[in-house]
Amino acid sequence: MNLAGVFNKPIVLGVSFVALSFTTLQLAIILLIIMIFIDYVTGVLASYFEHKENGQKGNVWFTSQKTKLSILKVITYFLFILLTAGIQEVFKIKTFAFEKYADVEFSISLFAIAICVAIEFYSIFWENLPKAGFDIPKKIVSVYQSFKKLVLSIKGKNDESEVN
Repeated sequence: MNLAGVFNKPIVLGVSFVALSFTTLQLAIILLIIMIFIDYVTGVLASYFEHKENGQKGNVWFTSQKTKLSILKVITYFLFILLTAGIQEVFKIKTFAFEKYADVEFSISLFAIAICVAIEFYSIFWENLPKAGFDIPKKIVSVYQSFKKLVLSIKGKNDESEVN
């Protein structure tokens, strides 16, 4: 295999550049920024679909108040992250490893970013997308129930309480 040909491809070069040039904390912050952007866009879509569903007219679905709240949320996230980084630096809290689960060293700053990313993930998939008409948790439950019925029919059992 000719490795020189592989690195001539722009996607491989781009991915390898991102992987080699950023620290774990920087990558986590980039992920958080991406999640915040996706949350904002899905929030606007959810607001639009709710507005349309209620039959209201005008641009009430896109207000400066909602944008102000989004900006306040972003400021709060980054203050939380900066404060945890400050606490880590002032009290000289060392990083720690979960060698069984990851190859990276963890810090309380990384956990703070992870908490913010988890909040955004929840907001996107459990709040905004269902309001926009695409309910992923409901679809997952539906697939699980269909799978459970299939397993019951294969086993020849009609009572769901018999499944362990």
